[in-house]
Amino acid sequence: PRHKATSRPLLPVPMEARGHTLLCQEIESELRELCLECRKKFPIIKDYTERAILKIRHHRDLVEKEEKEGRNTAELPEFPLDEVLRAVLMACETFQNKIVLLSLSCLQRLIHRRVLKDETVAIVINLMKEQATNGDDSVQLKVLQTIMATPAHMILVNELV
Repeated sequence: PRHKATSRPLLPVPMEARGHTLLCQEIESELRELCLECRKKFPIIKDYTERAILKIRHHRDLVEKEEKEGRNTAELPEFPLDEVLRAVLMACETFQNKIVLLSLSCLQRLIHRRVLKDETVAIVINLMKEQATNGDDSVQLKVLQTIMATPAHMILVNELV
């Protein structure tokens, strides 16, 4: 069957400051692992990953500051998704199993936490399709786990996955 990456209009899920902080910590941890794995063979990916980590830390600091000052948490600064996706997409292009698995783990967390925007869903699904086609069994399993864990707000229709 053919499945296409589409989604219902994403209603921004209001995430309280603690949720943002936890998300930042989780993604930062995964990106640190990715950075360590890329440091020798893929220095450009390491650099992009470090930039994403810095953006996440800055975002987390802003969120924590907003919370301490008692500001409206519905208007929290936007998570630096573009930087994270850039690093993850570049890492997946290496087709090195350990690097790809770390990247897919990060993507799985972004999907589960509803961080992806409508325009990024198709990119992520196409990336997973490419990895499933070219990857070994562990990569295919991770792609399948990610697809199976996709929340109800995302529907996969008419694109080969």
